[in-house]
Amino acid sequence: MKNFLLLAFLFIVSGKSMLAQDSPSIRRVVFNAILKGTNRQITSGRLFAITDSSVLITKKAVALKFSDVDLKEGKIFSFTEIEKLQLQRKGNVGRGVLIGSLTGGLLIGIAAAISTSSTSANTGFRYSTGGVEVVGGVFIGAVGGALIGAIIGALSHKTFFIRGKKERFDKMRTKMIAKLTISNQ
Repeated sequence: MKNFLLLAFLFIVSGKSMLAQDSPSIRRVVFNAILKGTNRQITSGRLFAITDSSVLITKKAVALKFSDVDLKEGKIFSFTEIEKLQLQRKGNVGRGVLIGSLTGGLLIGIAAAISTSSTSANTGFRYSTGGVEVVGGVFIGAVGGALIGAIIGALSHKTFFIRGKKERFDKMRTKMIAKLTISNQ
């Protein structure tokens, strides 16, 4: 019995140390890309992969890859052909609308509840139980927040100026890997 417990303990401990040796994983994210070439040609699509010296752009919605790349999937652009690469995460507008409407509705709803409350000499401060002002505040806040979130989501993008230089391309690749890496801790 003691040997069995010792063996089970060693198995559990060795399994934990094996997990610590795993390499960090990359989040699966789809990016819309607009690439302006050094020849002034503009190409748009989804960013399929970033290799050590090129990017691949495809029309299909696929998650960005940094290794195990099938070069037949899309159009390949070497770093020498890239003037500028503009990236926007797919779904930014929808995320902006959702976050903006929730935040705006919550904040304006709370402000409406506080502004319609009354104070009493006996109890100090209490919230209003009347809901018309609060519901109106939540609705107005949600609509306003959704509009602001949609605008912010539509305008949020990252532009990398490569200008055909390997150093700038490597810097862009390093930033993208760092942004998408999930540590296993």
